[in-house]
Amino acid sequence: TSGGSVIEAIGAIREAGCIIDKVITVVDREDGATENLNEIDVKLIPLVRASDLLADN
Repeated sequence: TSGGSVIEAIGAIREAGCIIDKVITVVDREDGATENLNEIDVKLIPLVRASDLLADN
């Protein structure tokens, strides 16, 4: 997905005074989350990308 829910959660956590600079996900569906998270200085770390899974088929 685009990371919208994660970005909202990061905003709330940052308001509480915490530092978030990385997010780990199992599958990056490559729908814009990497770019959207980069805009708020957060790096997305996927275990696998959707394109990698689909490349084998």
